[in-house]
Amino acid sequence: MSINIRKAENSDREAILAISAQIWGGTDYIPNVLEKWMQPNKGILWVAETDGIVAGFSRMTFLTGNRCWMEGIRVDPAKRGKGIGKHLTHFQLEEAKRRGFSCCALSSYFENHESLQIIKKHGFEETARFKFYEYTIPSLEEQDETWQQEQLEADQQRKAILADCTVSQLGVNDWALIEAAVLDGEVIKARNNYISYDWTFECAEESFLEERLAAGDFYLLNKQNQSTVLSLSSIHAKGNYHTLNFVSNLALEAEAVAFALNNMHKTGEPSVNYMAQNNVNIKEFEKLGFYVFNEEALDTFVFERKGQEA
Repeated sequence: MSINIRKAENSDREAILAISAQIWGGTDYIPNVLEKWMQPNKGILWVAETDGIVAGFSRMTFLTGNRCWMEGIRVDPAKRGKGIGKHLTHFQLEEAKRRGFSCCALSSYFENHESLQIIKKHGFEETARFKFYEYTIPSLEEQDETWQQEQLEADQQRKAILADCTVSQLGVNDWALIEAAVLDGEVIKARNNYISYDWTFECAEESFLEERLAAGDFYLLNKQNQSTVLSLSSIHAKGNYHTLNFVSNLALEAEAVAFALNNMHKTGEPSVNYMAQNNVNIKEFEKLGFYVFNEEALDTFVFERKGQEA
C-alpha cells in the first residue's frame, strides 16, 4: 500500500470531517479549527492518501523562534495499523528540516499511548509536564438543578476570591513589567520557558511577548500587598474560548483563574482552560467549577525534537 502526502485542498474538507467525526466519540475539535487550519499563512494542513483516498491528516503550525508545532494527527479508524500515522510524522519532520526549522514540538495527553510511542521513536524528548484544567458551560439541556446549585456556589466562591482584587489591562508602555515578571521571573523558568495557549506551547521570547502585549493579552492583578501578571488569549484555541496562558505569581494563581472565569462570562464564551504547573490548587479550582479529568498530578506532556535529522 502506497501512502502519498500532500497539502490539503478545499475538496478534502468532507473527507477530513468524516475522519474527525469518528474520533473521541464525535467530540473531536477539528471541525472548530478546520477553516483556520486551511489558511496557509501560519501553517500547513497535510493529508495522507492511500489509493487516492484521504486516510489521515495532520497540521504543522509555524511558531515564533524558528519552531514548528505538530498537531491534530488523525487516521481513519478503518486504516489504522498501516503506518499512516508514522508516515505523517516522518514526513513532517523531513519537511521541517527542509524548511530550516530549528525545532519541532508537540504536546500529548498521558493516556494517548499510541501517539506517545510514535513520538519517542522519532527522537522527541520530553521537556515539560503540566496539569490541564477546563471549565465549560454545559448545554441548556444539561443545566439541571444540580448544575445550577453548583454554579451558584462557584459564582460565590469566585466573588469571594476576587473581593479584594483590582485588575488592570497592560499596554505597550508596560514592557518593563512584562520583562521582569515573565521573561526574567522564576515561574517561567519552572515552566521550561513555555507559555501555554490551549494545547500549543509557545516559548517566552521578547518579540512574541511584545506582540501579545500589543494585542492586549496581559493584565496586572493586585491583592493587598501582592501582585501577579497574567495572560489571557484565544490564539491557538481549538474552539470558541480563551486560555489562561501564564501566571507570574503562583501565590495568586486562584485569583488569576477566578479572573479568567469572570472574563469568560463577560465575553460570552462557553469555556476557559488552563495548563497549570502542578495540582497544588486542585481543590480551589474544583470549587470554582473547573473539571478535573483524572487523578494524575501532571497529565499533559510537551516534547521537542531539535536538530532535524529525520
